[in-house]
Amino acid sequence: MLKLLQLGPESIERLVQITGWNESVVQQVLLELIAANQVRCRGLRGHKRYALRETNTGRSA
Repeated sequence: MLKLLQLGPESIERLVQITGWNESVVQQVLLELIAANQVRCRGLRGHKRYALRETNTGRSA
């Protein structure tokens, strides 16, 4: 999932399409990555998008 998010922010729906995983599995993985401070969630035009967190060096984690 981290390698996939290196390509840019994605919605849960798009991540389900790309991975072929069930939505609940994608949600669980994202929640674990958010808890580990590796991924962030932002609302963009009414839709949640998930992206890698920026590190102190300005690069994605």
